[in-house]
Amino acid sequence: MSKQIFDITVRDVLKEPILKLIERLVGKKIVRSLDISLPSIKERKVDILLEAEDRSLIHIELQSTNHKYMHYRMLEYRLEITRKFKTNNIIQFVIYLGEKKCTMKSEISEKDLIYRYNLIDIKQIPCQDIIKEDDIDSIVLGFLCNLKNKEKLLEKLKTKLSTLDDVKRANWIRGILLILGLRPKLKKEFQRLIDREEIKMPITIRIRRI
Repeated sequence: MSKQIFDITVRDVLKEPILKLIERLVGKKIVRSLDISLPSIKERKVDILLEAEDRSLIHIELQSTNHKYMHYRMLEYRLEITRKFKTNNIIQFVIYLGEKKCTMKSEISEKDLIYRYNLIDIKQIPCQDIIKEDDIDSIVLGFLCNLKNKEKLLEKLKTKLSTLDDVKRANWIRGILLILGLRPKLKKEFQRLIDREEIKMPITIRIRRI
């Protein structure tokens, strides 16, 4: 499985619950998504770029691993967003989804240069704050948070999957297995659940172990 496919799957599955989380954090309603391509000699795209109701822009990067120079990369993104949209009313977030300790820097303090962005370690957010919405993508994001009752959440996910037709269920299971690669122990438990419930939840498309 290529990193590009992994990144696209993570972004597609987790985008909506992350937007709801960001709306609560910034206290602003998101009104639309913007073009994520940025002007550069080398084509560059951000993960998520949004416009809030007050015309401010909200830039979000999803990180599954620590990046030593993330603070410089985020500064570059900010400059290119400013260049493209002709505004400096920008709020930036990096949401760290990895299992290891987050070690990225969120600010630059150098001679003649002060800069910072908002760094969120998803493991520090209580699961119940994420899964207020009763939908599959919010439940999946909940597995990456500060999870207290994984059995209850797995049961809730199983119930939601059982309401889907075979094709949609198979597609969701593929995406969930891929994302739970960020939490290997949970991935194994989810795989066992699928194997155990296969008769009750028939899947007509063969699920290849990821």
